[in-house]
Amino acid sequence: MRSTEELEKRIQYLEQENQYLKHLLSDAGISYSEKEIIENVHEYDPNQRARMIPREITETDAKVFFSMFWGAHGCIQQTYH
Repeated sequence: MRSTEELEKRIQYLEQENQYLKHLLSDAGISYSEKEIIENVHEYDPNQRARMIPREITETDAKVFFSMFWGAHGCIQQTYH
């Protein structure tokens, strides 16, 4: 188990790191207030499909999707052989 002195140093380090990270968030315009975060939490929506916008999948959509996997077979073979 760590000594009290080690734990105090660790707490001080973590508090400094926390302040540094809060400063980065503030500079980026990102809110970090726990109160705001809690108030912005949305409950789980069991019917998430209702939020989807219906759209027909076109041949172009399919080509774009499948193009992401072209050549993957060769990469996998080179990696594991």
